[in-house]
Amino acid sequence: MGIRFLPYPRFAGSRGPTGTPPAFKRGNRPAFAPRFLREAFGAPIGANRLTKEFSAMEKIASFRVDHTKLLPGIYVSRVDGDIITYDIRMRKPNTPPYLPNAALHTIEHLFATFARNSEYGDRVIYFGPMGCRTGFYLLLRNVEKADAVRLIRRVFGQIAAYQGPIPGASAAECGNYREHDLAGAVAEAKAFLPVIRDWDETKLAYRN
Repeated sequence: MGIRFLPYPRFAGSRGPTGTPPAFKRGNRPAFAPRFLREAFGAPIGANRLTKEFSAMEKIASFRVDHTKLLPGIYVSRVDGDIITYDIRMRKPNTPPYLPNAALHTIEHLFATFARNSEYGDRVIYFGPMGCRTGFYLLLRNVEKADAVRLIRRVFGQIAAYQGPIPGASAAECGNYREHDLAGAVAEAKAFLPVIRDWDETKLAYRN
């Protein structure tokens, strides 16, 4: 059911057939109109103020990384208590071609499945793609960095060798089950493995 607006009340001395003060009519939105009316009828509530609020916000960790210097590899993006977020960077930022959506989607399904079925399964918090399509984020709890790197390398090896059905690729299991590319995912994993073959915990810091 949509929102139903009640008629304006009649104001003494008002102009107009409905008794609505001109200052409050639709399309006539003065700065002094009450906030709730400006919100209800779509008037902006101070664009300058919102800009100032955004500029005062702290940048999130990933935005503080110099993407012009970032190369493919594995990095620690942030540490939150016992949870470490790993930046699995498969493409150099801002350098096409980016990871194709279908292959990206299939890597997401395969990596999540292999990682959650590993000995670290109950410590995998999240695995998912970056919106820029240059890699993935992996969140692990209480896993040593060296073990995390080995897990990532092992799972990409499993993806590179995989030839079976894509897990979770049905209408009941996935929100876009038709957009998958197993061959593409395998090819991307094979291309990434040489990059991380000798990667270890000493290389996890961003090179800014």
